[in-house]
Amino acid sequence: LNQTLTLVVVASVTSSAAGTITNTANGTSTTPDPTPSNTVTVVVPVTGQADLTVTKVASVGSVTTGSTISYTVTLVNLGPSTAYDVTLTDVLSGGGLSYISSTSNGSVSTVTGGVQARTSTLTLNQTLTLVVVASVTATTGNITNTVAGTSTTPDPVTGNNTTTLLVPVSTQTDLSVTLSIPGTATAGSTVSGTVTFHNLSTVAADNLTRTLVLGGGTFTAVQSSGVLTSSATATFNTTTMAANSSVSYTFTYVVPSSGAVSVTASIATTTTETSTTNNITTSTTVVSTSSSSELSVTLSMPGQGSATGTATGTVTFYNSGSLQANNVTRTLALKN
Repeated sequence: LNQTLTLVVVASVTSSAAGTITNTANGTSTTPDPTPSNTVTVVVPVTGQADLTVTKVASVGSVTTGSTISYTVTLVNLGPSTAYDVTLTDVLSGGGLSYISSTSNGSVSTVTGGVQARTSTLTLNQTLTLVVVASVTATTGNITNTVAGTSTTPDPVTGNNTTTLLVPVSTQTDLSVTLSIPGTATAGSTVSGTVTFHNLSTVAADNLTRTLVLGGGTFTAVQSSGVLTSSATATFNTTTMAANSSVSYTFTYVVPSSGAVSVTASIATTTTETSTTNNITTSTTVVSTSSSSELSVTLSMPGQGSATGTATGTVTFYNSGSLQANNVTRTLALKN
């Protein structure tokens, strides 16, 4: 009499959607029971919860104006429930990025200031991905990209639903110089050459110093904009050099009676450069004692360029011999 039988049952909730779970208990005995209704049912509501977490990776660590960057965004459902009506929104920073394209394993649409990926459900550990490609319009500072994941299913941890990535805009330039002079020439003759200065980057270069130095010969003329500071040194100074630009100058010099003449061209700037290894180059003209014609050709082209840009090159044909060359054929061929 008045004794109690107690049973404690522990179970995990397997339902992945909102609703209810029902548990029914029933007590019986071989002894007759005057009140045989010994069954009780308990209904417990189930509330769905889905912990969404978002990560983002940029294709590069820094950018330059006019370059392209891509962001790979990943949204994972850490559960325990299925997430419904999931939205992943990527917002491009105003004035710093210009949208180009996007791909996703969900449905994609553009929204004000960015792009959005959607899926109706995201089960436990399932992933929604979004790749956004944009061009860089900022010239300084950082470009900012913010992404956020949402769902109509309650999220117990909302601090990992949003992330912002800052990528610095590089202000480094990249200058180079190319030189075209004849390889041989007769003693005492006057020959011509071409020097070309390049800015291979998307960043302008300031406070330039551009110099041409002769070793073993003397200048006779330098194209306008060049200043002869001595018989063997010319400078081509200017304030700035625009991004993705190049400029060429011609010059003439007298070949010595023996030996050789070297020509060294260099360029420098106060703007930080990605590399200075291509800022100086030297070529040599050897004195020829030939009593015949001596034909040669030199070609000057930039070391690199953009896929959609225009490259400028210079081809120079020489007769450095002591005799005139007749029936000459000169050809320039372009190949992809």
